[in-house]
Amino acid sequence: MTLEIHQLMDQIEGAADTMAAQRREYDLLAQEAGARLDEFSAELDLLKKKVETAAENLGGNWRGASPRNEPIGAAYDPPADSEPVNHIIATDGSQIYPDRHGIAPYALVNIGAIHLQPGSGEPPAQITYPDLFYGERLQDNEMAEALQAADINRERDRQELSRLIVLSAAESEPVVALMDSPLLLWILGQPGQRDRLEAWFVGQLQQAQAAGVLLAGYVDRPGSRGVASLLALAPIPEEQITQQNSQLRRFKGMPDRAIFRHRLEPGQRSALFVSGSPFNPQLKRHDAGLEIVFFYLNVGRLGDAALARVEPPRGVADDPGRLGQLQAAIWDQCQAPGRYPYVLARAHEIAVVHMDQRRELENILAGAMLDRAMTPRTSDKSFLKTLTGG
Repeated sequence: MTLEIHQLMDQIEGAADTMAAQRREYDLLAQEAGARLDEFSAELDLLKKKVETAAENLGGNWRGASPRNEPIGAAYDPPADSEPVNHIIATDGSQIYPDRHGIAPYALVNIGAIHLQPGSGEPPAQITYPDLFYGERLQDNEMAEALQAADINRERDRQELSRLIVLSAAESEPVVALMDSPLLLWILGQPGQRDRLEAWFVGQLQQAQAAGVLLAGYVDRPGSRGVASLLALAPIPEEQITQQNSQLRRFKGMPDRAIFRHRLEPGQRSALFVSGSPFNPQLKRHDAGLEIVFFYLNVGRLGDAALARVEPPRGVADDPGRLGQLQAAIWDQCQAPGRYPYVLARAHEIAVVHMDQRRELENILAGAMLDRAMTPRTSDKSFLKTLTGG
């Protein structure tokens, strides 16, 4: 029995109706938010004070952004006279999760890296870093349990960032280093490992900072709502910033990209904002230059906007020249194949493990097991599912 698409037609139509209604609602809310963006554009001190009040009064429920040091309604063209960068390096990762029904307990992380030298005439260099997990490495040493998918994802993200920084720090400045995820990695929130991960992350950022690397996380079609939350907060008197005030949720559900879609021309970036992540203050306590900021960048075409969120450390963003280099390099990378950085697309291509490669890996592993008088076989469940699914 295959998927009976005709049984879903009413639900498909309903889904399309819901999405169209949501788009209309977001367009109206974006107009209102845009008006507030203009009204409070230069009120940076006022906004920062209200953000502090929200953080105190709302505690962990406040995740809004804070303005950095630019009018929040401004738009900035990519600088035409920025110094060209010498290197653009990107990493991405893929993985094979542990499968208890497979021929053997193992997992794999594969990191792909690409290194461009603009204007040099040299072809892009590409590197892969495969890493097999088995035996003790397939077990969480703190929990004494088998690694789960989330553990492998965490290790993949760690290796993406660490490989990127090692490669970038070895080259002559200026180097743009991009990873295909927020720079403020979700792994920092992992319970039981927070302190160790924070120390590791700070060390990575410090290494990039010392080498002068223009490091940034890149998020395509971002769903973040930090600026929307800031604009909901903006007109509320400080004494009314409480959990009970429904106006704090005025733009709930609307992503920031809906606000900037009609405000940024191709190549333009928004003002800088400070990420509302609860880990950002901890980074700032280590070193103010490590605090993560972000801006939105229109990498689309005239009449066809495409918004990306770019997250550099404050040490990069607070230098106008370095920030301009980063913006110009990303915009240039999005010209071919278009609307997404070429280096990130290539890093993904290099990193991905295709099904035929996985089969080859498992065939070699099976041969090695046979050499040691072991019989490689999948579980009965997996065997029967392969037969019926095929």
